[in-house]
Amino acid sequence: MILASGPLLAATGRVTDARSLGEAGRAQLTTEEMAAICEEAHNAGKVVAAHVQGETDLLAALRAGVNTIEHGCTLSPEAVELFHDNPKALQGRSFLVPTLCAALPFADLDQS
Repeated sequence: MILASGPLLAATGRVTDARSLGEAGRAQLTTEEMAAICEEAHNAGKVVAAHVQGETDLLAALRAGVNTIEHGCTLSPEAVELFHDNPKALQGRSFLVPTLCAALPFADLDQS
């Protein structure tokens, strides 16, 4: 079954457009706000993706019913369990779309 894509939530602030120190990775939406978005999207048969950096916001997004987590970070046993069995997600599970090489260019740059 192919599902239509839906909203991409900024569950946490993004690194590239942070305007102040500490903004990147800071929560942008509450669990309740994300849950309302997920419920509406799921009612329309659409999946919801969320940009997430930290563990607290990862768990909040999963509990809200987000279908895919873009980036992610530390994965606790609770987070792994929610990926496998997420009753609020559209098909009962969620997926991690990891970023494996975003920092690779920095490793290759001369540090001076």
